[in-house]
Amino acid sequence: MAKNFPKNLLSKACRYGLIALFASSFHSQAEELPEFTEEDLFIDIPQVVSATRQVQSLTKAPASITILTRKEIDASGAVRIADIFRLVPGMHVYQVLTNTSAVSYHGMANDHPTRLEVMINGHSIYLPLLSTVAWETIGITLDDIDYVEVVRGSNAPAYGSNAFTGAINIITKTAFTDPKPNIKVTHGSLDSELYSFSFGDVSELLQYRVSGSFEQNDGSDTYNDGMLNRNLT
Repeated sequence: MAKNFPKNLLSKACRYGLIALFASSFHSQAEELPEFTEEDLFIDIPQVVSATRQVQSLTKAPASITILTRKEIDASGAVRIADIFRLVPGMHVYQVLTNTSAVSYHGMANDHPTRLEVMINGHSIYLPLLSTVAWETIGITLDDIDYVEVVRGSNAPAYGSNAFTGAINIITKTAFTDPKPNIKVTHGSLDSELYSFSFGDVSELLQYRVSGSFEQNDGSDTYNDGMLNRNLT
């Protein structure tokens, strides 16, 4: 014979049942989380210099910084240096002409974007006349880059008004990090040709690294914007 239970007892039973269900679900999810190991405690934290011009760990830097490692650059499939900044949150990368790239932050863009400081090994490569960067004529290739530090946000106190929206510091390879000779040949559309080489050595008295490149293409027939670049570093 069925019995009528009070509504408050039924509501309490449902409430406790839901609590038990959530508790069991949380417990099962907690068991799936990996445990910390000794390697997690002693993992290497990257050192950066772009936030305050002083070497400090990434976790102590007073800015949001993205580091593009050599491994990430190789995996990106980028052909031009400007293309690697597509990996950085908030970065706007686009082509003005066939051989003219532009990089800006948070959409503050035009044909010659300003207020984004760009450096190679800490030295600014701004064009004084236009207060912008000509990415195709900075004197290095993708293969010369060791890693890149990108300060996502204003860094004017450290680098002046050029860094109002952010700062990019490209760190190149040294004879210690890249002692082997390298030769690269690339051909593509628009009769594009790229030849690059590098070699270095370390001795008791000195270390040196030499790199060079030759790049050309026919550009667009509409704008007649072909390119010819020769670099030696």
